[in-house]
Amino acid sequence: SFARLNTDHTGGETRKKLVTELFKKLDIDITLLIPIWMELIEEVKSERYRSYIAAWISDAGFEDKRISPVMESFLGNIHSEQEHTRRRLAEGLIKHDPTNSEAISALFELLKNSESSDTCRWVANGLGEACNDNHSIVTEIINLLNSTNDQRVLNGIKSGIQEVFQMSVLKIIVNDLKGHLTQEVYENNFPLYQSSLDILWHCASSLAYTDFYNVWH
Repeated sequence: SFARLNTDHTGGETRKKLVTELFKKLDIDITLLIPIWMELIEEVKSERYRSYIAAWISDAGFEDKRISPVMESFLGNIHSEQEHTRRRLAEGLIKHDPTNSEAISALFELLKNSESSDTCRWVANGLGEACNDNHSIVTEIINLLNSTNDQRVLNGIKSGIQEVFQMSVLKIIVNDLKGHLTQEVYENNFPLYQSSLDILWHCASSLAYTDFYNVWH
């Protein structure tokens, strides 16, 4: 099981199921492992393996609310350059609680500052999923879209919004972005124009025609 857990090719849901099954079979109280996990995150040199540990904590504690404060503590102690570990912890927290302000702030910080296109995309996907349960996040995403010309961030946001499936959230996005499809924006801020066009196309494909028409007009 651990061999299968220690790989980037193991999907999140598969890994979570493996972790849950493993701890049930071993009949281990997850909270007893907290001190060990804390030591490992502090002492392990490899960022890759720190991120695995963060994923284990998140997955093992998915149904155990006692783990959330521990994850918050970890997140607060992880240096900003340890991007993968911070992302794993923040994503785990936001899945436990889509309104967790510390996790949301950490993910937006990563989205704005990471130099990795993959990290931007992964983070934005996590935020996009969270939008379905916390509509206020979409406002922050749109504000960031409006204020950046960084192509990594723009591509991440576009990818993240594709994870949004709630019709009410898609309507908010359409209403906020439709004003960007103007000649002025095209000439003065083409990256914003193109990103808005791509996102609106996704919304048009996902919403019923009447819903999209009513929001647009």
